[in-house]
Amino acid sequence: MSTPGHRRRRALGAALGASLLLAPAAGAQSLADRLAPLALELEDIVTPAPERWCATPPLPLPWAATPFAADPARANAAGDMEALPDGWPLRADQSPRFLHPTQEGSFGFTDLLVLGDHATVTFERVDPEAEDDHTAETWTRTRTDTVAGHVVSVFSPTWDAGVLRETLRRYSWGVDVPSLYWGRLAVPGSTDGEHVNVYLALAPSNVPSSPVVGIDGNVQYASHVVNIRDADFGDSRILGGDTALNLPEITKLFYRHFADEYEVIAVVSQATLLAGYSGFHQLVRNDIGGIGLGVFDESATYGSAGVLQAVEGYPPGSWASWATVLHEQGHQYGEYTSAWSRVGPAALTVPGASPAINRLGHAPDVHTPLLTPGAVTYGAVLEGSVRVGLEPGETGQSDTYHIEHTVPLVEYHPLTLYRMGLLAAADLPSMRVFVDQGQFEDDTSSAPEPGTEVSGGTIEVTVNDLLAADGVRTGPAVGTIRRAVVYVSRDGLASQSEMDVVNYLARRLGESSGVTSWDRFPSFREATRGGATMTTDIRRRPPGTAAATAAESARCAKVGVDALVGIELDEEFGGCLTAGTAVQVSGVLNLTDENYYAVCLRFRRYGAPTGDRIYECDELNVDRFSLDVTFPADEPGGYTMEAFAFWPDAGPQYPLSTYTGAVEILPGGSSALAPARR
Repeated sequence: MSTPGHRRRRALGAALGASLLLAPAAGAQSLADRLAPLALELEDIVTPAPERWCATPPLPLPWAATPFAADPARANAAGDMEALPDGWPLRADQSPRFLHPTQEGSFGFTDLLVLGDHATVTFERVDPEAEDDHTAETWTRTRTDTVAGHVVSVFSPTWDAGVLRETLRRYSWGVDVPSLYWGRLAVPGSTDGEHVNVYLALAPSNVPSSPVVGIDGNVQYASHVVNIRDADFGDSRILGGDTALNLPEITKLFYRHFADEYEVIAVVSQATLLAGYSGFHQLVRNDIGGIGLGVFDESATYGSAGVLQAVEGYPPGSWASWATVLHEQGHQYGEYTSAWSRVGPAALTVPGASPAINRLGHAPDVHTPLLTPGAVTYGAVLEGSVRVGLEPGETGQSDTYHIEHTVPLVEYHPLTLYRMGLLAAADLPSMRVFVDQGQFEDDTSSAPEPGTEVSGGTIEVTVNDLLAADGVRTGPAVGTIRRAVVYVSRDGLASQSEMDVVNYLARRLGESSGVTSWDRFPSFREATRGGATMTTDIRRRPPGTAAATAAESARCAKVGVDALVGIELDEEFGGCLTAGTAVQVSGVLNLTDENYYAVCLRFRRYGAPTGDRIYECDELNVDRFSLDVTFPADEPGGYTMEAFAFWPDAGPQYPLSTYTGAVEILPGGSSALAPARR
């Protein structure tokens, strides 16, 4: 597919491309050296996809305490109790359910529902070539219907596979982030320009088969996921709010067949919930004192006899991301302290005075403020992939703070580990909390570019401040978090191929290592510095009945042979490799729209300086290529894998596609299968 933007780039880059490619092979300049200037850097030219926000409620609100507890139609776990307004989108069914770069023909959404009577809606599809990075599309309604007694307008948008492939040139995806930002749906009738972001669910093709055990027409399960059919799932959102997912109904059905041994039940929607959040963590039971949260137990409301600690709700995609899972699980232990509002100069801590720290960012009542040292997995101001670093000043100069990548791994902050009982109070370091909490975004969290200065004064917060605010921590230390993933479908049980994908992704959440995302979010065990573990295996009730066959290990995922647009590898590539390893990569270029003569592969390490890349090329032998890739001995970390293809007069190019989460380079002498450090 050729867009006006591509034609402009070709025209602008033709002379440069011709001079680079047709110049005599003077000296010893390699093919990779000659083609490197034509391989554009994504982070320099692409506006990042918007962050999905966390919908964990400001205060624990057990379902039994809500005004709608006696009304099953409005039962919810974390809804804001406000009915959705006219024009708000509800849900859609993606077809096919999981997309892949090899998609042929059209794809899209069926039965995309918008509340109210609306003949058309406007969708702004992501398009980096367009102004504001989006192209407006007008969708025409196919019919009207009713849901829970309310009129809805039904839309069925479709796109050609070429549009998907073109978008994959500019946005990465992978086994660690199995979704793709697709655009934003404008809420019709909104007076303040409200919109809801829309994501596509993608999945790797190289997942193992998962034997599935059927229980009845509404329940089936595999080794690491339970599939429950609920024909009305999500309809309660109409009256109860965006997160009103009727979770007690789902959990009680779960407990009919499965053991009451889980601290967390994560409920994942098969249908695309058209809501902006990535997920939410609803506290059900808390037995830890001294963290700013009272001790309570509402587990019986959800069908548990005092075991269940939380239920979580997720749209497709984000539930399988470690960045989201570590964030949501962290809410079991914080952020509920009152310390942030009670510290500062004495003049500001007298009764009735304004707090020294004006908390801003996303939902600041339950997310960690801007502070240093250390990254925070559930930050109000910063995403966990970045943190505040200290740069000591030269003689006579003040120290300065700046944003830096979180490497080598994003671990839970010592404050969280203390609340979990994994770090003694005496070992909790003092923190500097910034007075200017809104210097990046007032109402959301973000990941500013590394090197960005962090300005403003700071207030020191010590363990004594925390003890004064919350008291001494009491209760058990966190050991093993048993997590059950429940995949809820509406129209029938999920297909075998769908269960294969979901079971594999759920299995990854139960691994103790070898599942680190490209942007350095590791397993739960590694995030807790080896202090706690998370399991996701499914156990029947009573024990020993019709167990599902154990799934294969999901550690050290590899790039599948068809994971890159236009490229078919001879064999899977990557996984967990030791630094200094040399690997041969070969395959076939199956594009025919140009007279291609060279294929290049680029590997980008998270946190590396711009331009610091591994870049290798090979001239095609008809349509085949083979090249050697060596990963430096002193540069471990997560690498993307990007593919390029060039023809004689090619101009600067974006990658054909970029895959993440499947090339992990380990320090020499280490192993992804070794237990995390204690």
